[in-house]
Amino acid sequence: MRDIARAAYRSGVLPVLAAAGVFRLMRWSERSAALILLYHGVGASESGEELVNPNHIDVTSFRWQMEFLRENYTVVPLSDIVHRVKRNLPIDRLAAVTFDDGYLGVYEYAAPVLKDLGMPATTFVISGCVEQGVIPWYDLVEAHFINSRLSQLRVGGTTYDLANRREAVRSFKRRIKRVGLDERDELIAELAAAAGPLAASQLQPYALMGWHQMRELQSQLMDFGPHTHSHPHLSKVPHGSARAALEIDEASMLVSERLFIPVRDMIFCYPDGDYDSAARDRVENLGLAGAVAVKNALARTGDDPFALARVGVAGGDSRAAFQDATVGLTRRLKAAFTPRPR
Repeated sequence: MRDIARAAYRSGVLPVLAAAGVFRLMRWSERSAALILLYHGVGASESGEELVNPNHIDVTSFRWQMEFLRENYTVVPLSDIVHRVKRNLPIDRLAAVTFDDGYLGVYEYAAPVLKDLGMPATTFVISGCVEQGVIPWYDLVEAHFINSRLSQLRVGGTTYDLANRREAVRSFKRRIKRVGLDERDELIAELAAAAGPLAASQLQPYALMGWHQMRELQSQLMDFGPHTHSHPHLSKVPHGSARAALEIDEASMLVSERLFIPVRDMIFCYPDGDYDSAARDRVENLGLAGAVAVKNALARTGDDPFALARVGVAGGDSRAAFQDATVGLTRRLKAAFTPRPR
């Protein structure tokens, strides 16, 4: 019932609100804030079919969203917003486009759209994955569940029914987010052993850009920054440990060396928006220009430039749902009607 109500709200209510100018009015009311959009990948769908990677958006929708952004905001490099926030300067109606993880689809599909529209963007790179030529751990999890020939998988004492593979992926990911990094890696290894090997074609939807492709995009208004070495939740990395140095310091240095960008000019991105004060301070002390989280909120003058908010864009969002995401109406309604713990 809840899913039906949600679908009705998104397909029925949001388009009416968009047509009535509600989102336009909300943009005006929030004109002193900046919008930093968070994307993952962009792809081309066949005959409207869902993309294999559900975090990715189809290129037709992406182009419409970029045109909408250009018409309603002043689109600038993310570094401009960071610079202004650090100096307490106005950021009225500014917008920036960011991509997490460095998927190949950014090179193949997003970059041509951005070049055509003359729009800048920033991509955050998982340095270890690029250097080793492997896909991120969370995509490996998804690939095993989606492509397994089995009807169920038993991992860590829990059986996952593959009748609904997307739900099995979500259930497993919720589980590994609750455990430490070592246990997470053990569970993923057990999953890989149970599911069996993956073909190259099954890994292709999750492919990342190589350094040479990133260097090519640097001449097309694309900036790059570090997104750690292996994409852990940084709050689970022991403070002052060798792992912390690897994920923040060494990752930043590697991106700097491979792409010839001074560390002081790069912006860091916390995986899944997860960080603590130690991770945040380490990023600042390393000399990076700033950092972004998630938060699904607008960035404002006076915010911490080493924890700037972004708004995530989901694959499959309608035009009305995208407009809603940029102003946060649904987020506000949820907050208003969600009972607070006593």
